[in-house]
Amino acid sequence: MAGPQPPLVNAFTHHFLTGGRFATITVARNHAADILAEKVSPGTALAKQVDEAIEASLMRAARNLVQGSSTTHEAYDRLVDLHDRQPALNVRSSTSVLQQAYSTPIPIAYLASTLAGITPETTVYEPTAGHGALLLATDPARATVNELNPERAEDLRSQGYQVTQHNAVAYQPDQLHDVVITNPPFGAVRDAQGQRQRFALPGNRRGTTQIDHAIAFQALAAMKADGKAVLILGGKLGTDEALRSECYNTLESRGFFYALYQQYNVTQHITIWGDLYRKQGAGFPIDLIVIAGRGASKRLLPAAAVPPIYKSFTELKELIPHERLHHQTTDLLGIRELSPDLETEGNGRSGSVSGAGTSGPAGDDRRDLSAADAAAGSVDDLSLDDRNQRTSGNNSSPISPGPEQTVFPANPASPVHPRDWRTQPHRPMGGRVERNPGASQRDADHQVRTPKQLGLPDVRAAPERSSDSKRLAERTRRRDHPGDLVELPDRRDELRQLPMVTPEISPEQNQPTDTQAHNVAYVPRSKGTSPGTLIPANMAAAAQTALDHVEQRRGNIDEFVCQRLGYDLTEAMWRVLYAEQIDSLALAFEQRDQGKIFLNGDQTGNGKGRFGAANIIDAQRQGFIPIFVTRQPDLYNAMINDLADIGKPGFTPFLTNNSLTLELDDGRRLRTASSGEQEAEMLRLVQQGNLGQDYGAVFTTYSQLQTIKNKEPFRRQFFRALAPSAVFTFDESHEAGGSTGQSQSWRTSGPPNRAEFVRELIDGCAGAAFLSATATKDPAVMDLYARRSDAMQAVSSLSSLETILKSGGIPLQQMMATKFVASGQLLRRERSFENISFEAQVVPVDREVADGISAIMRAVDAFDRTNAL
Repeated sequence: MAGPQPPLVNAFTHHFLTGGRFATITVARNHAADILAEKVSPGTALAKQVDEAIEASLMRAARNLVQGSSTTHEAYDRLVDLHDRQPALNVRSSTSVLQQAYSTPIPIAYLASTLAGITPETTVYEPTAGHGALLLATDPARATVNELNPERAEDLRSQGYQVTQHNAVAYQPDQLHDVVITNPPFGAVRDAQGQRQRFALPGNRRGTTQIDHAIAFQALAAMKADGKAVLILGGKLGTDEALRSECYNTLESRGFFYALYQQYNVTQHITIWGDLYRKQGAGFPIDLIVIAGRGASKRLLPAAAVPPIYKSFTELKELIPHERLHHQTTDLLGIRELSPDLETEGNGRSGSVSGAGTSGPAGDDRRDLSAADAAAGSVDDLSLDDRNQRTSGNNSSPISPGPEQTVFPANPASPVHPRDWRTQPHRPMGGRVERNPGASQRDADHQVRTPKQLGLPDVRAAPERSSDSKRLAERTRRRDHPGDLVELPDRRDELRQLPMVTPEISPEQNQPTDTQAHNVAYVPRSKGTSPGTLIPANMAAAAQTALDHVEQRRGNIDEFVCQRLGYDLTEAMWRVLYAEQIDSLALAFEQRDQGKIFLNGDQTGNGKGRFGAANIIDAQRQGFIPIFVTRQPDLYNAMINDLADIGKPGFTPFLTNNSLTLELDDGRRLRTASSGEQEAEMLRLVQQGNLGQDYGAVFTTYSQLQTIKNKEPFRRQFFRALAPSAVFTFDESHEAGGSTGQSQSWRTSGPPNRAEFVRELIDGCAGAAFLSATATKDPAVMDLYARRSDAMQAVSSLSSLETILKSGGIPLQQMMATKFVASGQLLRRERSFENISFEAQVVPVDREVADGISAIMRAVDAFDRTNAL
């Protein structure tokens, strides 16, 4: 495919330099169609040429803007403005995606160039040059430029560069350079058989599967002993510093950084937020690493001193020293057809446009450049798809060195030795203060302030670090020898699993309210035995208020519940029900008598089963038809056991399932008939108006409430007929609410789905109780409970409840839950895990299988996190 057309490049450059902008790529293509007198249709080769022309013009416009600026900050501000005016280049050709050809954003390229100390007098090596973004400040005559992609290589030549087209993994220039700067593609590459390729790393006999690591080390061999380098490599997902530390401490990642920090003087290491890459068609975080000469770095490894995250171009500007620019007077190449009196917006200066740059495409053997590897990648096995693999220029036909072969020379032209400290020291990256690794990451809405602005000393040397940082550093130093990495267990499967540490607690601290920060001890109103549960602090007072109201209306709570369940003595009830269960039952019975619902949100292990069984007994004793709804048929046996435990052995329910055989723990066997016989029995019960002496309750599952081939089964008519005389007990009631995250709305045509049908039953039944520890986790299902509660008085319609709760967020949802408790329609308790220890056992595993499974899970997690950004 042909490269960018010169007329388009010139026209787009003029457009950008005169203050023009393109809101979308469609607008830019329409502009190109006017110039070419030819329609530019999406997905065509011409459309890709237009996109490439935009990128090439951005480089030329950027060089012109830098030449017209008097200071580094002025140049940077103009480049940010240029970036804001460019369209998002989200549409990629199959070749550019395969080659991972995502160009470096112009402001980030200028930052890297400035931190590298590039001037027109500097000799520079760029192994994956793309359109030349990282070469903005160079003299083309003093730059060694490599770019495998033929179209971009040709564009670089048009800017005056001498260009080679070699595989950057293996290519080594003949001479050493003042500066090495690169933004290679990242991730793993595979051979024709689909196997991940492993590349050699000097100082790490294990090597690496990461193409950006291999290219970076190979390029650094071309740096002078006292030279400088800036590497732009794949970063780590997320903002949590502990998790990011684990990402940097995986076997693959730590092996690379240990070798890099031992052989090169790394002076700065930061992470740039992926959102700053969005206009280039990618969105993955990147790491920017600054090197000042050879020799071991004094910095802690990134697993110990997690790189700070910069989330805006404003924050990145703080890293650029505010200095005057001294431009060379030689004529620059690039867009000879432009008018010599072309002026840029706001500066009144003229000048020809030259230079460009991005990182180039990936490899010459396209088959070897698969989509981002699911088990490796720049984030060490956080799987990336092609859309997340930004940058360009791989030049990557992977080489798999054997015992006698390596992609690195045995005796590089410049041996590794301590840096000559008599050379001019590198320029620090602004006045950033080193931060505690435990502190929160930078917020995009807050600008970074200098130490002077904060009233703090300018910390250029390594500061005193927190105990957390020292712990991480000590953990890193314990594994200092790179050869030991081969024997270390592969920690990639621990990426999302942090060790659980139980701190020592003094006796005066050993209180539930101290160790359970958001919970307090629940004080039951019943005098029965209590297991010592906790209740959310915001619900504690509300629960006592609700129990007060019950006592005011019903008298002693134990006597009230005892009478409803038919026990002769409260002591007999206390033997089978906890005090917490009795409190919940008192509230549930009180609400039912008022025609309202009750929600038991107790955590698993607090006896919701016996609470449900007691509701069935009470409904039966009050003359209602008990209907128990649960997730699956084997839970029928559990409920029958709970009924037996509280004094109702031999309970026989009517099961709505067809042709079901159920083996009970009490030795009985329940069998149901075929579909026709079941329907006949349902019809008999409906005509009878009650369950008679044959059954104590109706047991069904949520699947039994669904439509069949979009038609309503007879069972639905059965439940509709019984509902006015029935009290429903919904076990695992979140199953009744519908799909998580989806609001439920009544349809105007077709039979109601399961969630709609459940709501219909609740509206028409005599009463309902819900049992679920996760009942209220989704605002979309809150109308299920609200429809027969006091919440009806707080909203104009149930359809608006979900929107209101989502708009109000967590604070409003917590307030609503508290009001539910205060009204007597909700209780939630949980057990304390005080003094319970958790010990992980190390067991042998199949490493290859474990790696594969963990890579898949990390890919899912990475995808979810990326979509949530």
